[in-house]
Amino acid sequence: MPQGRRHGASGTRERIVGVARRQFAARGYERTSLRSLATAAGVDQRLVTYFFGSKRGLFLAAMSLPVDPTEFVASVTAAGLGGLGERLATRWIELWDSAQGRHLVGLIRAAASNKGAARMLRDVFVHVVLRQLIRSLDVDRVERRASLVATQLFGLVFARYVLRLPEIAAMTPSDVGRMIGPMLQRYLED
Repeated sequence: MPQGRRHGASGTRERIVGVARRQFAARGYERTSLRSLATAAGVDQRLVTYFFGSKRGLFLAAMSLPVDPTEFVASVTAAGLGGLGERLATRWIELWDSAQGRHLVGLIRAAASNKGAARMLRDVFVHVVLRQLIRSLDVDRVERRASLVATQLFGLVFARYVLRLPEIAAMTPSDVGRMIGPMLQRYLED
């Protein structure tokens, strides 16, 4: 009698990701646990950790993010607070312009009418990326600053990729950085 793992794809990893998408959409990042995910997927929690390393790793896999938030934050904050607004706006557009980032436009559209999609977008970009970025600066009022920066970045994404305003859609990432960067800088410093 053969022992060990069966040959061929089991679909377990994909099943875990599917359950994670549903739970993150319904409960949000903070209220979703690896234990509840494992139970709903019918697997041991250690298998979830084996595949994804952590809840954060599973969340990134479930969201299919084109970039690791920690690497994104490090790339824009490495040079310090001076000029951060311009670097952030430029890198933000480069991310959304990339082939990997284009699937995120669907999430923006869905967030306008779906609470689960809105929660996922908020959890990923406001709670994971922007809050982490602002905390790395050692400034006060982290939540307020992250929310204000989010208004500009998501407004920009909506105008460029959903409404496709011609003037905004035609701008290069560096043009966007020069134009939007000073407003972001104000939110980061004031």
